[in-house]
Amino acid sequence: MANTILTHQMIAREAAKMLEEEAPFIANINKGRQEEFGKDVQGYQKGDTVKIKIPTAGRVYNGSVFAEGGGATDVVEESVNLTLDTQKHVALQFGAKEKALNLTDFKDRILRPQMQTLSSVVEADLIARGVLGTPNQVAMSLSGTNPSNALALGRAKLNQYLAPAGDRSVILSSAANVALSGEVSRMYNPTQTSSKAYLQGYVATAFGADLYEHQSVAVFNNGTAAGITVSGANQTGKTVVLSAATAGTLTQGTIFTIAGVNAVHPLTGQDLGVLQQFVVTATATVGTNTAVSIYPGLNATAPNKTTSALPA
Repeated sequence: MANTILTHQMIAREAAKMLEEEAPFIANINKGRQEEFGKDVQGYQKGDTVKIKIPTAGRVYNGSVFAEGGGATDVVEESVNLTLDTQKHVALQFGAKEKALNLTDFKDRILRPQMQTLSSVVEADLIARGVLGTPNQVAMSLSGTNPSNALALGRAKLNQYLAPAGDRSVILSSAANVALSGEVSRMYNPTQTSSKAYLQGYVATAFGADLYEHQSVAVFNNGTAAGITVSGANQTGKTVVLSAATAGTLTQGTIFTIAGVNAVHPLTGQDLGVLQQFVVTATATVGTNTAVSIYPGLNATAPNKTTSALPA
């Protein structure tokens, strides 16, 4: 049935629904904190930033003697800020003719192309931000005989760091999707179709995650610094001093390891037998004795132990 007139509210509701359908990354990210923004707390507005507490990991002592006869370890609480610092929109202008259109016609002719453009830009921005802040990576061979091994290694890496097992999603480039197509089709069980299958780009479910093909997976380029070494032993915290034989940039998002500094179990602190991966959190020009911001921080003692040892 034709609408007498299209209102802004009708268009906004349709646009919001359409945006999620066109944007699998947006649809699958955790939005559990969105209700906190702008909320009144005892008469004060929280504003555009909310604080997220990082779960603490304590130190476990042996025996019945309190703290094995020593002093108890302080509980170290850490947090990160989640800030609404980016806004994007499309400027949609329509007159009396468009207002009189049937809602279905308006969606197909005018609204959907605008939402596809908006979702592509927003998704690309969010994916890039996620990549730049993630310290762990695994290798995927697009021309090898077993490309799905990367999905298995990624799942293992998530489990290794105690990431929640539910609602996991994988974003694949078109090249990765082609490489995986044969293996994933054999693993796919249509009786277990995800409820998110209506989303654009849904491929299958494998290795405990919903797989989506996406065109906004960007190529990351490392900086120009080379021959990088640690300047000064036993450094701790989220900054490490480095020197480069060939001075140059170390770009945000670069992942690196340090010899002898292994990853540990997040709760027990046991050495996992693999090098801890660190990500550069701010682009730096590395020459001699340059402080570089990293995540996670260097900490070889409980509580909140992150590495098996400190850099030599």
